Amino acid sequence: MDAFEDLDDTARGAVMDFAKLLQCSVCMSQLRAPVTLGCLHSFCGVCVDALEKKRCPLCATAFTRRTAHADAKLAKLSAALTALMPPLGSPGRDRDGAFTQLLNLSQPSSMSGKPGSGSLVSSRSAGADKVGGA
Repeated sequence: MDAFEDLDDTARGAVMDFAKLLQCSVCMSQLRAPVTLGCLHSFCGVCVDALEKKRCPLCATAFTRRTAHADAKLAKLSAALTALMPPLGSPGRDRDGAFTQLLNLSQPSSMSGKPGSGSLVSSRSAGADKVGGA
């Protein structure tokens, strides 16, 4: 049973869009201890620390640890997303598993052949990949 099937298409689309905005482009998991770079792209703090070249993985803008800052707003949003994911309270379910399940709902086969149904935000809309900062 899909833990998110109780949501109507509009609510499901909104939660999926929310999840996509809070996905780290490096590890593809939900943002953990988010860090926002000067270019306004955000990643997990651990992912930023692990980058060999201190360049944004999305736009190649150079950064220093001084210009990369912990993003408290994104951390709160990530915590809010965690609270929206019912599988987290279930025994044997982990945060990444629930996050992956949520993102997989955007696949056409999991939405009864209605790709993008209820989506409130286009993944390619202006600034969609620049979260936080401003």
